[in-house]
Amino acid sequence: MRWSRFSALKPPRQAETSHANEPHVSPICVCTAQGACLSLTRGGKSGYYDAQSAASTCAAFSRSETITSRLAHDQSMRHRVDELMDDPALDAAAHLEALEGLSRINALSNTTRLLWRPLARLAERLDRPLRVLDVATGAGDVPIRLARRAQQARIAMEIDACDISSRALEHAARRASAANLPIHWKCCDILSTPPEEEYDAVISSLFLHHLDEPQAVRCLRIMRDATRRLLLVHDLHRGAAAWLLTWCATRLITRSPVVHVDGPRSVRAAFTVKEAAELAERAGLSGARVTRRWPLRFLLEWRRS
Repeated sequence: MRWSRFSALKPPRQAETSHANEPHVSPICVCTAQGACLSLTRGGKSGYYDAQSAASTCAAFSRSETITSRLAHDQSMRHRVDELMDDPALDAAAHLEALEGLSRINALSNTTRLLWRPLARLAERLDRPLRVLDVATGAGDVPIRLARRAQQARIAMEIDACDISSRALEHAARRASAANLPIHWKCCDILSTPPEEEYDAVISSLFLHHLDEPQAVRCLRIMRDATRRLLLVHDLHRGAAAWLLTWCATRLITRSPVVHVDGPRSVRAAFTVKEAAELAERAGLSGARVTRRWPLRFLLEWRRS
């Protein structure tokens, strides 16, 4: 099966658009680890959750997902549960708000700068454009910021980005088009449809923790096979400090209840530096280096010899 290229993405369906004179109300179900179901209602006019719903939800959430109970959880053990954003049935408005919230978080977490440096060094050694693939791109924050940096630095870079979510890719493509950035978007499941092309660098950010161990090893192998030179994986580092920082940051930076739930869940599902190194070894990434990076994250680097 060939990858589908988003050469001309269609705008969102009319049913997913809220109009000022036609208030759109869409329920959002946020299920906690204890099984409590928290409902939020979005008002189409304001674009935010009404105060009464937000207050009652916050109180219920506090009872079921307290900081102390989560910090008491043994962070030495990985605990992965499905995240709300991984649900294809997630309300479109809630999904969009979550993507925008994650974009703000990514902007503050040094992700692009961290990935840019090794890519720029590699590009300087080539006499042609650097070809890059971003795996599980989500809202496209990383490729968009990398493409913008490449333009500013006058570095020739051709970027492809893939994700399993067509909705996320549509959002990413609109942002890239508005900024006049020539990024190619591909809709696929990287685990079942490996790339047919080769790239100079294959990168991924905040994706590995979504996978169980066999899937993570397979993903790293697929990325290894697709790159001619460089592989970069940036992700969360599991631990109590990371969980507390994420719990606080998600609530300070975004109002998205999806991000409020998924953020701490992501940390509990994340790998440690030691675990990531073991995954790299199992994936055949001989000589891979895994280092701690701010803020409480890690970077896995592998170069083909």
